[in-house]
Amino acid sequence: MQKRILIITDNLQDQINGVVTTFENISKISNRDGYDLVYITPWDFPHTGAPGYPEVKLSWPKNIGKLIEEANASHIHIATEGTVGLAVECIVIAKVTNTIPVITHVFRNL
Repeated sequence: MQKRILIITDNLQDQINGVVTTFENISKISNRDGYDLVYITPWDFPHTGAPGYPEVKLSWPKNIGKLIEEANASHIHIATEGTVGLAVECIVIAKVTNTIPVITHVFRNL
């Protein structure tokens, strides 16, 4: 069985935060264990900084369904539920919930 995980995040790899750090570490371990990780991020779409918080990217995830299909993932992980994460969540609920395991969570600073 193919072990490809599609990771959806509204964070960019050049950011310094817990989401990016977590997935950098997961990438190292997953490759060792035979998992292929594929990402959908704001870089895949037109995006801009959020008003008053430019580090947070607001994306216009046009044709995101096509990217999901092209990833041919065995699992989908929605890491953040910003504009990209929510768009994927809507598509996943509508199309693939019964065929592909989906995990979602939100990172919080306390």
